[in-house]
Amino acid sequence: KEKEAQAKFFKRKLPLVKAHMLLLAHLERQDIDAGMQDHYVQILELLPKLLDEMINVALHSRPGALGWLQASLSILHFSQCMTQAVPLQQFQPVNSKGDALGALRQLPHVTVDIAKKLQKKRVKTVDDLLVLTKEARVDLLKEAGLDEDAVEDVEEMVGIMPTVFVDSKVGVEGEEGPVSEGDVVTLKLSIKLVRGAVDGTK
Repeated sequence: KEKEAQAKFFKRKLPLVKAHMLLLAHLERQDIDAGMQDHYVQILELLPKLLDEMINVALHSRPGALGWLQASLSILHFSQCMTQAVPLQQFQPVNSKGDALGALRQLPHVTVDIAKKLQKKRVKTVDDLLVLTKEARVDLLKEAGLDEDAVEDVEEMVGIMPTVFVDSKVGVEGEEGPVSEGDVVTLKLSIKLVRGAVDGTK
């Protein structure tokens, strides 16, 4: 079956195969041959428009169709992977808690091996890094294999990475107690965005 799939893949028109392979190379952060650079840049420049149109198609599905949400989420997930140059499969959970290598791979210079070392140190996500003090974070990144320049790049990204806190309250205006049938319910959302490490160090 694998050979049949490969044969079917390469039977497609050559421009499609080339575009597909360049996208895969981008996701794997592979160096692109100089002869392919122009095509590579062209594809990346066109990709946002293509993704926007894919979202439009997903949102304007036929009346009564229920597949628009999953399709839209898949497109947004693919967009995230392309922006961060992280393969889709690396966002698949590696354990029952839902941890994935892709969460750490979005950081500069963090390879698969470095991400695995960080996970062994109980740093499963970017949030786990953000709650550390700067000194602890720098030491941990160096232990995982990053050099001084790479650590500085990670710290720069940590300084601008947003953390969103959301608090919600549901109730009836001017009344306390449980909500009853027929009540006009008000939902209040409080959203706070913090940039940088949440431990208070920048």
